Amino acid sequence: MEKKGDRFYYTYGQEERPLEMKTITVPYKTGEGMAEKKFTVYRTSHGPIVREADGKWVSIRLMQEPVKALTQSYTRTKAKDYKSFRQTMELHTNSSNNTIFADADGNVAYFHGNFIPRRDTSFDWTKPVDGSNPATEWHELLSIDETPPPLESEKAAGSTIQQLAVVRRGPEQPEGRKTFPSMSRPEENRRGDCTPYACCRIRRISRSTR
Repeated sequence: MEKKGDRFYYTYGQEERPLEMKTITVPYKTGEGMAEKKFTVYRTSHGPIVREADGKWVSIRLMQEPVKALTQSYTRTKAKDYKSFRQTMELHTNSSNNTIFADADGNVAYFHGNFIPRRDTSFDWTKPVDGSNPATEWHELLSIDETPPPLESEKAAGSTIQQLAVVRRGPEQPEGRKTFPSMSRPEENRRGDCTPYACCRIRRISRSTR
């Protein structure tokens, strides 16, 4: 990042690009009434600058498909079966969580993420990457068939707690993480530690609506 005159510039490949700058006004309430505060926000071609780390500005790239995301969130609540539910997932805008689907017909399926851009796996995506390197760009989205496959087993319990879903057939080591290492952290999170304890003590789940 370099300042020239009243503008900031950043490097992208062999280019020098101007940093986008915008002033936003945030109104807020005080004891004497309404007031406002102005902020100058910056963004690169990847997204808004959100913090500084080791003397470098960090931007964050997010999915920007609000209409499609709202459409998917609504239409999946109207799905009648696995086929119609999967059709809503083809919009690929459920970017915030993993999804486990189950219906009264005994179908159980898992959808990992839903918005997963193809990225260069030579980079460590658990940490900020060098945005000046074009090799860190996102590419086309992975299809549902390219992500971890559905869970379908009458004798297995599927669990996902913002991690890659795993299949547990008892308290032994879960399956799944070795197959898709780039889509899951190797360790379980604290909530996930409780899953085998809960699942392995379930004897029967009734389909009764009462």
